[in-house]
Amino acid sequence: MAPSTPGVFAADGSGGGQGIIVNQDGTINSADNPAPAGSVITLYATGTGQLDPPGQDGAVVTADLLPRPVLRVSAMVGDQAAPVLYAGGAPGMVEGIVQVNLQIPEQAAAGDTVPLVLQAGDRSSRLGISVAVRAAPEPAAARVKK
Repeated sequence: MAPSTPGVFAADGSGGGQGIIVNQDGTINSADNPAPAGSVITLYATGTGQLDPPGQDGAVVTADLLPRPVLRVSAMVGDQAAPVLYAGGAPGMVEGIVQVNLQIPEQAAAGDTVPLVLQAGDRSSRLGISVAVRAAPEPAAARVKK
């Protein structure tokens, strides 16, 4: 038995394609509504391994007790490491579903289907989940110099 087998929830339930991802402004991430590079997105996953405190099957997470994965959770957006700001329970969700808030790197490739990989410990989610990313706006100082 592996200590983790992370998986990101897909929008169509197939395990691939667009992930169930919420943009920083609270809208659903999609090709028509990409997240700007540098912004924070929220995704939902499972299989991150043991939680602390240990959960109870079927229990609903409450705001006063947010279980966190024991294993380190990290992420890649395209070929860039994406800082994970939070990985743990989400109030109102069933224990075992992990909310992950991560920042899309400024240097992330823009596109409708940028690969997103979640890692818990030394195990990675399967390839095939994507996030829609919009290029970071050019800094004002750079625009002035042109």
